[in-house]
Amino acid sequence: MESDVDCFPLKDISSVVEVFKTELGKDEPNLAKLSIILGFFETALTCKGSSSSCPGLDKETFDALYGKFQALIHKDFNVNKEQKPASRDFVVNVADLVWSCLSKSYFKDKPHIQNLYSFLTGKYD
Repeated sequence: MESDVDCFPLKDISSVVEVFKTELGKDEPNLAKLSIILGFFETALTCKGSSSSCPGLDKETFDALYGKFQALIHKDFNVNKEQKPASRDFVVNVADLVWSCLSKSYFKDKPHIQNLYSFLTGKYD
């Protein structure tokens, strides 16, 4: 993701909107990337004790979280070398993997475990 270097750090909502416009304009947007970014800002702006100022997301933090997600997925699934669209079974298997990784400390029905950032960091209050 070398082209992402220019968009970091994300310092305000307008920079996040630009990343979303760019990513969603692609033939195959990276939804994991968008989920992590959105989750970071959602958590930072809505959690108890958050400041009223907009936080910043640096490239190193994003790369660490994205790498953690990729490692989890690549551990149990083969790379899609044929570039086939994801089947329903594949999506179910990925969801089952993520679900099985939730520790007992997660409340599995907690509504804010809805993005990869919350899942990868355990921040969902």
